[in-house]
Amino acid sequence: MSQIVYLQIDAASTNPSLSAPLSKLIKTATKKVPAKIILPTLLEIWSTLKSGGNAGRIEVFYGVVGRCFQHAERNIVMEHLRAAFGMFLEAFEVVADQEMVQRPFMSMNYVAYLH
Repeated sequence: MSQIVYLQIDAASTNPSLSAPLSKLIKTATKKVPAKIILPTLLEIWSTLKSGGNAGRIEVFYGVVGRCFQHAERNIVMEHLRAAFGMFLEAFEVVADQEMVQRPFMSMNYVAYLH
C-alpha cells in the first residue's frame, strides 16, 4: 500500500497524466483494503514525508488520508485518533513554516498583528 501512495504522490508532482489512473487505484484501495492496515501505513509514510516539507506532496498525501478516513470504520479511527491528530498538527507546522519562508514580511506582520 505504501508503494501505491508514494507513486501517487510522485506522479501528481512530476507527471500529472499518471495521476488520474492512480487516483482511481487509490480510491479503490481505500474502499477495499481494511483501514486497520491503511492507517498505520499512512502514519509511517507521514514520518518520512514531513521532513521533505513539499506542500504539493503533502497536499496529495492528505487527499489519500481523507479518502482513508472517509471509508474507515469508526472503531479503527478511534484506535488511531491520537496519532492522526499528531499528524495533522505536524502538517500545520510544516505548512506554517513554508508560509514564513515564502512570504516572510507578510507573515511577520501577521505575527505582530496576533500579539
